[in-house]
Amino acid sequence: MDHVVEVNFGASAMQLPGLIKNGGFVAAYCSNAFEGKFPMVGAVIQQVRLGFFIVFMLPRDVLDKAIAELGGMLEADQISAPIHARFPLDQIAQAHDAVDEKPPPEML
Repeated sequence: MDHVVEVNFGASAMQLPGLIKNGGFVAAYCSNAFEGKFPMVGAVIQQVRLGFFIVFMLPRDVLDKAIAELGGMLEADQISAPIHARFPLDQIAQAHDAVDEKPPPEML
């Protein structure tokens, strides 16, 4: 992989050098652990670049462009996300419990 957008850096940091190509870029959005291990030697050898971001802090023009591109891809059925489970709003606590108990890798 050339690029990774990592939504759970703490869970997969140790695996990243084996997944990303030399010179690849990892954009870390979130983590279930705010401290942990990172494979520094493997990342340095592969010259992995690492950046952190928060969607809500991105410039407005970047957000607008991303929303337009993703919206177009969704409308054209070019992307999809598997749905593990659906919870009505009054079961929000159960939804959080489901994620905490055993989140599937693609949990959104």
